Amino acid sequence: MTVLGADLSLIRRISPGSSTLTLSPGIYKVIASAGDASHSQLVEVVQGEETVPRIEPVRFASAAPLRATRKTHEYHTYTAQALSKAQPRVLGNGAQLFFFSRYWTGRAGSERPVSHPTHPLKGMSFHRLSGDTVINVEAESLWVTSDPYQPDEYASLLVELDPGPYRLRLETKTFGIIEQCIWLSKGWQTQVFCLVRDVDPGPAVEHVPDLSTAAILMARPEEGFDPYADYLTLTEIARAGLITRRPLLSPSDLQALLYGKFENPMLGLLGAHLLVRTEPEAQGQLRVVVDNMRRLVGVHPDVEIIAASYLGESSPNLRGVLGAPPMLARSWELLSNLTLEDETLVPSGSLASGVGAARWGAGIWLSWLLEELRAVEPALPEAHEEAFAGDSPSPGEIPDVTGTSIGTDPDFSLNVIRNQMGRLEEKDEELTGLEQAFARAMRSDQRGQFGASYLTREGVTESATGKLNRGSLARAFGMPASSVNLVLSNIAKKLSE
Repeated sequence: MTVLGADLSLIRRISPGSSTLTLSPGIYKVIASAGDASHSQLVEVVQGEETVPRIEPVRFASAAPLRATRKTHEYHTYTAQALSKAQPRVLGNGAQLFFFSRYWTGRAGSERPVSHPTHPLKGMSFHRLSGDTVINVEAESLWVTSDPYQPDEYASLLVELDPGPYRLRLETKTFGIIEQCIWLSKGWQTQVFCLVRDVDPGPAVEHVPDLSTAAILMARPEEGFDPYADYLTLTEIARAGLITRRPLLSPSDLQALLYGKFENPMLGLLGAHLLVRTEPEAQGQLRVVVDNMRRLVGVHPDVEIIAASYLGESSPNLRGVLGAPPMLARSWELLSNLTLEDETLVPSGSLASGVGAARWGAGIWLSWLLEELRAVEPALPEAHEEAFAGDSPSPGEIPDVTGTSIGTDPDFSLNVIRNQMGRLEEKDEELTGLEQAFARAMRSDQRGQFGASYLTREGVTESATGKLNRGSLARAFGMPASSVNLVLSNIAKKLSE
């Protein structure tokens, strides 16, 4: 809660629970907030009297059907709880994955946008890092259609799989195919909750599960989803805090969140990022969080990125897992900064290097567009060729790259582009949106006007100015150096055709 004076100046921030303030007589504004929701009321403090404002509980929205949240039906709550502990479809061994997607049209169901909604998991599938399909989630899930007592449809699927990284894919007409990485940990059930929404900005309607606002939680398989757990409510508030980059949790709630990591590892991940934001010097607490996370889930890229970025570790585990991208967008930002010092952290030719050139969306989870990823896949060589190592083209020269991988030497690609700046505009229609942005940056650099803002490892915005190079491009576009190399390689190839 927040208490403001009559002039709207901040008087005090108060943690949930019982608190007593001594204030001068007057009118005050009390704001109660949780997640994305808040409400306020005016309170008059009278001389010599005790004032006890009545604060109504704040219900915020969550894709997980948690108790006391704003978009939750009771039948969603108990059904998700039961289905998360049902018999899984066995496609591997050691880890579980639970999907639960649902419509929400209001408590009375009177705001239904269409008479016959599409499948709540429409367009969703699960894939190995290679792209091979593991399971068609839409086709294999249980879809419970509406009736007078349960007007909002839902669908679910529980699968047992081998631990490791996978690609979650969502096919849409509006945006194309969206992907993100899901890391399954041994001995844990990863839970993906979505709300269905219309993603078409025009008059057409396209209802799909919204991955940008998905709630991704973890639990022991025998325990499943617990909609009544207070620490899960804190998790969702923490997720909102990472999206808005605001500390929505009080210090006491943050401690509760970090304590909850023993029951749900996702709490540890979110709590670590929030801890650094609210208490930058809390190295001791962060060390405890990282050690406990490693004990719970083993080697995980988001954990190793936290250790390297916030604790300064040079962990061999980090290099071993970064062929695949992390789950959190914030982890990706930190990783991009780490590669400025060591380009080899994200291996050239890996899925993670391609993701940097195809990133999409602004939610808490790192996601990318498959079409954009495929656009750079020709520059993801199985092995590096050395055809152009140490060479630079002469001014005006268009090198023959037939049968070669121009991406093997990123400095060579950069020189090709610099020497063919006049042709960039001619090739503009052939370039992807990201490639066009790179081209604009290089033209600005040619005029001595290049500059960009970026987040440092500590999260402080600084200015990147001076002569453009691969490092300044990585800072400006927030991607690993290997991803910058891929984009430069593709632009150079198009200029050389």
